[in-house]
Amino acid sequence: IYVNGTEYNTTSNTAIYVEGQSSNESNLSVGMMVCVVKDTQGNAATVYHDDDLEGIVISNAITTGQSTGTLNVMGQTVTVDANTIFESKVTGITTVAAIAAGNIVEVSGYGAGTGTITATHIEVKATDLASYLPSHSEGVEVKGIVASHNATNKTFALGSLTVAYTNATLSDLPNGITEGVYVEVKSTQGLDANQQLVASKVELENNDQCDEKGSEGDEYELKGKVTAVDATSITVNGQTFLVNDTTEVERGSLSAITVDTLVEVEGRYNTAGELVASKIEVEDDHPAVTYFT
Repeated sequence: IYVNGTEYNTTSNTAIYVEGQSSNESNLSVGMMVCVVKDTQGNAATVYHDDDLEGIVISNAITTGQSTGTLNVMGQTVTVDANTIFESKVTGITTVAAIAAGNIVEVSGYGAGTGTITATHIEVKATDLASYLPSHSEGVEVKGIVASHNATNKTFALGSLTVAYTNATLSDLPNGITEGVYVEVKSTQGLDANQQLVASKVELENNDQCDEKGSEGDEYELKGKVTAVDATSITVNGQTFLVNDTTEVERGSLSAITVDTLVEVEGRYNTAGELVASKIEVEDDHPAVTYFT
C-alpha cells in the first residue's frame, strides 16, 4: 500500500483492522486515512483504518455537473474537493452531485472534531437508514468534541448536530457526558422530527487512529488538522507533540499555525513516552495520511 507517497509492503503477517475489526486489504480504498505501523524490515506490520463519519445526508450543496462543494451529513460540514476519492455502492448514484438527502455516506478525511471535515474519501453506502441497518446493526455514527451540553435535557452538540442521549448506553465515560471530551455517537433510530440524532450509544473515542505506541527513539509521522497549538506543543488529530528550540517549522512559523491548519509533523518518542516534534510542515494538499512508529 502507498501512503503519502511511501510504499509499504504487506505480507501474510500484516494485520489489518477496519473500525476495530480484523479485516483485509480488499476493504481498504484509495483516499482512506490509515495508520501504518512498520516492522523492523520496514514492511507494514499493522494497518488501522477508522472512518470519521458514517451518517445520514441532510443536504447537498453540490450542483449537477460539479464535483466539489459541501455536504451536510448529520450536522457535519463535509468539504469535497478535487482530491476527494468518490465511490458508491448504490446503483444510480455515480457522482457526488447525485447524493440525495437521506442517503447514507461514509467519510474519511481531515477534521478537528468541531463539525467540519475535509474528505479524502467518500462512499455512498445505502439509499436510506432502513436499507442500511440490516448489515450495520450498530447504526450510523459520528465523532466529535462535545459542546453545548445540557444535562437536564440530556442533549449535546457535535458541530451543528444536536445529539439526544436520554436512552443511550454510555461507554468509558465514568463522569458521564462532559464538555470538551471527544466521543463517538452511534444511532439506530437516526434523526427525529427535530433533526436531533437519537443516540443508542455514546463512547469515549481516541482521536488517534493508531492503537500501538512507540518506544523511546521510535519515529512517528502524522498528517492532519491542528486541534490545538501553543508555544510548547501542537496537537494534530488529537495527538500531542511537544515543541522545543530544535523543532523545525517549514513553510511558515509556529505562531502562524492555527486550529484547522493542515500540517505534517515528524517526531520521536522521548524517555517519558511523549512525542517531541522534530519538524512541522504546513500542507496545502491532502492525498492521504501517514502515521507510523
